[in-house]
Amino acid sequence: MKKVFTMLSAGPLVLLLVGCGGTKMISQRGWIGGEYVLARPNTGWTRVNNSPGVHGTLPVSLKSTQKSAIQIIGMATNAPAEAAGLRPGDFVLEVNHRRVTSLWSFRRAVDRSAPGARLEVKAYRDGHFLDCQVPVGREKYKKGGALTIVIPTVVHRWDLWPNPGFSLVVAGYEPNPGLRRELTGDKLHEEVYDEDWSVYLGCVELSSGKRVIGQEAVQ
Repeated sequence: MKKVFTMLSAGPLVLLLVGCGGTKMISQRGWIGGEYVLARPNTGWTRVNNSPGVHGTLPVSLKSTQKSAIQIIGMATNAPAEAAGLRPGDFVLEVNHRRVTSLWSFRRAVDRSAPGARLEVKAYRDGHFLDCQVPVGREKYKKGGALTIVIPTVVHRWDLWPNPGFSLVVAGYEPNPGLRRELTGDKLHEEVYDEDWSVYLGCVELSSGKRVIGQEAVQ
């Protein structure tokens, strides 16, 4: 059985219909905590393109060996990655001896790891390389989706190339490059919705994703 939640707010008018699976549809995946972005060299193209989740923060000292890396921009004190020694500002270069070059590949490596396993993470901090054994925790979620109607129409920015999605301002498709939110702070006892993809036409936007309901370390 599925549940549907409706939210209506004013100025501008926003109608949000969210559907998610019941208790039987709860799934789980690996989790190490933290918020991440893709770091690339700080070039004119990086600044102009303004791709979601991409920052021009790759250190100059890494440019000769790395075209990109995964930068940590946030970390809760109870996260497995924090317990293993990773900190905000670090750059993740490899996971299990395999180079990570996109948020999507980094997330896939973590998601597919069994809770209780350990990830071998090679990172970079202030001119030094770090080798960390990160214990994999557990993230529980339900698959779901959302239909959003916004009046007046909210248009999106132009984005035609080279990202996998596209935008014609009033129509477009946007896949999630790997951005996610943590159940921390005021969201600690709430659910958060992470989109896998969204499509929009005018004032109507449809998305599919996962409603995260729990994150925990595994001993």
